[in-house]
Parts: sequence; structure tokens; C-alpha cells
Amino acid sequence: MSIKILNISKSKFIVIGSRQRLSNLSSISIVTDNMSIEEVSSFTYLGVVVNRHITWQDHIDKISNKINKKLGLLKRIKSCLPLEARFMIFNSYILPLFDYADIFWETEKMWL
Repeated sequence: MSIKILNISKSKFIVIGSRQRLSNLSSISIVTDNMSIEEVSSFTYLGVVVNRHITWQDHIDKISNKINKKLGLLKRIKSCLPLEARFMIFNSYILPLFDYADIFWETEKMWL
């Protein structure tokens, strides 16, 4: 009986570095059990989008899209709800998108 430690079909890898260093890097491939692991330029880890340059742009785009959709819905139903209910919806469904993983935003200052 063999025990698989790595699920290759679900595995991906990312090379992280500055734009200058990544442009000087030749192609990288990782092969295990005669299967190639896919290289990605960004991935989502615990709800935070990380890209190869460690910038927040991909994460900001994803969160902005979610927030805009929810604000659009809130705008469409605002005439049906009292102000207090609208605040409750905002605080429950939209504000947490700003607050989730905010510790990463703070630690970025330490990296720079």
C-alpha cells in the first residue's frame, strides 16, 4: 500500500520575487510521479489573494468586485427597507469584507 502525501492534481506552485528578478529567471518546472505541477501567478490562501510580486492589486480587485455586487444589491432594495435595516445589512455583509485579514495590511508596513 502506498501513501500519497501530495495530491498533485490539486497542487500548484508560485515563484515570488521582484519584477526585475523574475524577468531574469528562466522557466521552472516541478515534476513528481511523472506529473507536472502547475505554476500560477497568484493564488488564494485563506481568503487572501497572493501574487508573485507580493502586491495587493489582485486581492483588492477581488474584494472590490464582491463589495460592488453587494452594494448594488443593497441599492436595489433600499426603498423596501428602513435605514436601521440597511445599516444592519451593511454591517453584516459588506463591512466584514474590509475587515477580513486586515492584519496583513498592517504587516505590509513591516516588509517595506
